[in-house]
Amino acid sequence: MNLVDFDGNEVYLNTQMTPDVFAKTRFAEKIHEKGVLAELKNGRWNYEPWSFTDTLEKDGYIYLHGTAFSGTTADRILSSACEEKIHDTAKAICSALEGGLKIKAPLSNIGCGGMILSDDLNSILFLPYNFFTTASMSAGDEEFSLMNGIYINQNGNRETAIAFTQAVLVYRTLAGTFPFEEKNTKQRLLDIADSNYKVLRWTVANAPKRLCDFTERAF
Repeated sequence: MNLVDFDGNEVYLNTQMTPDVFAKTRFAEKIHEKGVLAELKNGRWNYEPWSFTDTLEKDGYIYLHGTAFSGTTADRILSSACEEKIHDTAKAICSALEGGLKIKAPLSNIGCGGMILSDDLNSILFLPYNFFTTASMSAGDEEFSLMNGIYINQNGNRETAIAFTQAVLVYRTLAGTFPFEEKNTKQRLLDIADSNYKVLRWTVANAPKRLCDFTERAF
């Protein structure tokens, strides 16, 4: 399932809500909730607030609409691109997250289904937290897990949350799988709490020690 659609520079998020349900949630009043647009310029990430601008109805569901750039979501890249593209994508996201952490940019704790990357990987849009999280949860537990849950740790502080997402991307790039792949959210949360995963140094022969150490600290 794809919750995020594109038409050139236009971005559409399927809320998974019918017009009646959307009206009851009063989400229209919150449409200007901020996400973050990160852009790499002269070797540095710059961060600006970004929000949807309006809504439209399509196929019985309400979509949120905004303007950004031509691109695709990170989870689609990780699931279908070549290994070089996956590596470059993970590197770009990790770099943007690290840069945002240093300057305290308000990056949301969301998975790769809510991160949109430009074709050249120099722009990353982090969708507004509440809208993307609600939409992905409304899609069902398995879809939520694939788009969002397997990338995030909902416990801990902002720093540990970002480190966890970075470590997931490192692990996926090197191992070709995710450390916590369970699609049942309750079971996955237990696995995360118990560090129930196969550590990177046992999964990938000759994996760089510093990356193995980083993932083990993050998980």
